[in-house]
Amino acid sequence: MQFLRKIGDMLEVDDGQESSTPADATPLQTLEEMLHLPEEDAEKEARACAELLQNAAKASEALAQQLPEALKRARKAEMEVQRLKEALAESEAKMAALQAQQLRLADGLLGEIRQRDAELALLRVAAAAGGYTPGEEDATKTQEQEVVTLNEGTVDFNRSAASKQVASSSTSELSTGDEVISLNGLSARNMTWEEFDAALANRPVVLTVQRERRSGGIAAKMRSLSVWTRDKAKAAARELEQAMAEMQEDPLASNMENEEPPALEASKATDEAADVDPEDAEARNRPFYDLVRGSMAEPAAAFVAAGDANATEAFERWLRQFHSERDDEWFANNRTRVYNAFRPHWDEVVQSAKDRAS
Repeated sequence: MQFLRKIGDMLEVDDGQESSTPADATPLQTLEEMLHLPEEDAEKEARACAELLQNAAKASEALAQQLPEALKRARKAEMEVQRLKEALAESEAKMAALQAQQLRLADGLLGEIRQRDAELALLRVAAAAGGYTPGEEDATKTQEQEVVTLNEGTVDFNRSAASKQVASSSTSELSTGDEVISLNGLSARNMTWEEFDAALANRPVVLTVQRERRSGGIAAKMRSLSVWTRDKAKAAARELEQAMAEMQEDPLASNMENEEPPALEASKATDEAADVDPEDAEARNRPFYDLVRGSMAEPAAAFVAAGDANATEAFERWLRQFHSERDDEWFANNRTRVYNAFRPHWDEVVQSAKDRAS
């Protein structure tokens, strides 16, 4: 294009310009010179383009050799990313499963703690009613209860009996002859076999197990949390029983004073009555009274709100709540004594509820 512009400029030269042209410079010579100049520039540009193309071809060949390896690395990177995603999903699933197991284990332990609290309340009531005997402690130590956690393994039970007694076990936590008393704080004896199997399959589970009576060995000498709790409860039960005995013996002592016993017996009764301070006995018994009245408050309020006229039946319902299902025979033999000990407190709590309602 530059060459054509120069030719056009030469053809448009006016007469004035032609007069100024030297005599020896003809237009033909100038044109020939201009025709030779663009060819040299074109050759240079062509050679430069050829060199660029050659360099591009070499670069393309080098890239072509590296491209398969780059594609392999890209595929490996994609596979590694996919593997990491799967590993992350698997880890999240394991963490969720562990959290669920921890929640089940925590619920089971809380249930067993509530079960222990209920047993302590029953022991207090039994002590108040005079149900403790000196030989009871030795009898309970022969068959100890232990709290165990079952994570895995299979356990078969003797389904011909009402109790959940182990027939065979593949775990070290349970042995043949052991009886499952409670599962996650729920009484195993009150469960159907379907409910028991479903709860036992949801591992981990917390079990209270009554061991089969053994004649010795390390297992018989080990003390579990349950046995320790029972020992402490029985010590408290003995104190409460003594307090109840003092409470019940006071009216008898006053009746004996009204009679005319022999002189020696009268002096002994007088000395014993002088040694016992009524205020001290009442102070010792006050925690027990508060416990009994506190447990009566809710059923008494419900009795007053319902307008039920049968106070004896309502009192019997409350009394059965404090009765352990394992002591049916004892309760039947001591029913009158328990009734007479707790009925005055029930009447006072009911009267207080009526006063508040009015």
